[in-house]
Amino acid sequence: MLEMGRLLSVWIEDTTQHHMPLSMLLIQKKAKSLYDDLQKKLPEGSAPEPFYVNKGWFRKLKRCSNFADTQAASSYRNKLVEIIEEGGYTPQQSFESLTRRPG
Repeated sequence: MLEMGRLLSVWIEDTTQHHMPLSMLLIQKKAKSLYDDLQKKLPEGSAPEPFYVNKGWFRKLKRCSNFADTQAASSYRNKLVEIIEEGGYTPQQSFESLTRRPG
C-alpha cells in the first residue's frame, strides 16, 4: 500500500505539472491499476491487502496529500476574471488589491 501511494503521488505530481486535468475517477482508476500491478509482483502465496477504491478512500487521499481541487481553482480564476471585467478594474488595480496588506 505504501508503494502504491508513493507511485500514485508521483503520477499525480507529473500529471499536474503537465497541466493535464485530474478527476476523482481518473485518480481512482490509476490507483487501482497501480495496486493491481504491484499485487502481481508479490511472492506467490502472499495474501494481498484488501484495497477499496471508493469516495471515502479518495477523501482520505485528498486530506493526506494536500493536493488542490483543480476544478475549484479553475472556477475561481473564471470568477475573478468576471469580477474584474464587471467592475471595470485594470490589471494593476487587481494586482494591488491582491498584494495589499490589511491594516
